[in-house]
Amino acid sequence: MGSAALQLLTVAEVCSLLSVSRWQVYRLINGRELGSVKIGRRRLVPRVDLDAFVDALRRRSEVA
Repeated sequence: MGSAALQLLTVAEVCSLLSVSRWQVYRLINGRELGSVKIGRRRLVPRVDLDAFVDALRRRSEVA
């Protein structure tokens, strides 16, 4: 993967970074607003998907 290895975050880490509840993170994932992958029973969020989600929020707030 080169020097920029794919970083996968747990739901708990995403909760902490966004300052939202676990329930809210799962709502974003189920609503397809936030990308994720499932490995076994674990749900993980690629860092690039979290960054894209935050960028989309920024663009929405600039328009409003």
